[in-house]
Formats: sequence, structure tokens, C-alpha cells
Amino acid sequence: MGPSPIRLICLDLDDTLWPCLPTILRAEQAMHDWLQVAAPALASAHTVASLRAHRQSVAQANPGQAHDLSAIRRVALQQLLPAYGHPSSLAEPACEVFRHHRNEVEPYPEVIPVLRQLRRDYTLIALSNGNAQLEQTPLAGLFHHAFSAEQVGAAKPDP
Repeated sequence: MGPSPIRLICLDLDDTLWPCLPTILRAEQAMHDWLQVAAPALASAHTVASLRAHRQSVAQANPGQAHDLSAIRRVALQQLLPAYGHPSSLAEPACEVFRHHRNEVEPYPEVIPVLRQLRRDYTLIALSNGNAQLEQTPLAGLFHHAFSAEQVGAAKPDP
């Protein structure tokens, strides 16, 4: 039998290589905790859930940008912060706090060993609608390339 015709394997990240929801919930809580110190009036008026609802309404109002989850989060905060007497410039550091915790994923137990094995024989590509920064996660160095919806300007399954 000759060499395998398969040379490239593309994988999703969220809910494929790690559970997404616990990571997002932790990151949202960490950002809210940060806001309690940096923007207390906003944090007092909004829960994690109400911030999420506002962000979702911003995404719905901006369908052309809905693929860029980071930009939507930043715009949502930039809208809310001044309404509670805080500078909109706090949106950027708040998003950095979220992003840091967003990258603290916990891969399923078999993921890292399997990716190491696959990487020896195949080119591994990550394709994600999410906004995890692969090189900031425990999977750093295991993929040859990674593409996110925000980088390419469209979400899967857009051709």
C-alpha cells in the first residue's frame, strides 16, 4: 500500500479540542471582576449575563462584523462605558483581560498526544469562528497554521 493521499487535516477548536462554554464563562467573569475595579458603576449596573445580552444585540445590529467576536465585544463596551461615567478607552484593557482568560483553555485529555502524533505525518490547520489565540493556549506549536473568522473576515461556513 502506497503513501496516504491525505496530507492535510483541518480541525475546529471550540467544542472540538476543548469545551468552549466553561472557558468563555470564566473569561467573562474575569472581565466583569476587572470592571468592578476599573469601571465600578458599569459593573454594578450590569451582570455578566446582561453584558452578554448587550454584546449579542450589538452583533445583531452589525451583521457585517458579527464574525469578529473581539471587535463586537470592544464596541459593546465602548457603547456602555460612557453611559456610566467611564471613559470608552477602558474597553481595550477590559478586552485584554477577557482575551487572556479566553486563551486559558483545557484541552480534552487525548488532544495533545493525538495532535503530536498527527503533526509528524500531516499538515495540521486550525479553522475557528472563535477568538482564542492558538499560540497562547496549551496547543501552541502543534498546528502548522491557524485561521480565525476575525483574521479572514468571514465566519464558517462562508466560502
